[in-house]
Amino acid sequence: FIPSLQHPQRVLIFIKRAKQRKNNPHNDLNPVVLNYDPLAKINAAHTLQQLFILDPIPPHLAKDTPLFRDPQSGKPITQNQFLKCLRKCLLLVSEIPLEYIGTHSF
Repeated sequence: FIPSLQHPQRVLIFIKRAKQRKNNPHNDLNPVVLNYDPLAKINAAHTLQQLFILDPIPPHLAKDTPLFRDPQSGKPITQNQFLKCLRKCLLLVSEIPLEYIGTHSF
């Protein structure tokens, strides 16, 4: 969070490439800058700020802690866990049949 978690203007995140190739100089992390706007209806930087405030991670554990994790085990959530949660949330706000709700877009 730039300049700080309490007063961000931007969030800088690094995304690891999904496909790694031997001897490829592009196997590094891709930096992504998210602009912060607390008044926008949808703003990823604001949502991440709220997540970090509600679920703080000690700085020395941040590098090895999954962003989306099972609260019981601390391990990364599985595709199945994500799909169950997504279906529950979508069923609360819409009438989309379950067979149309999947994780193909994630």
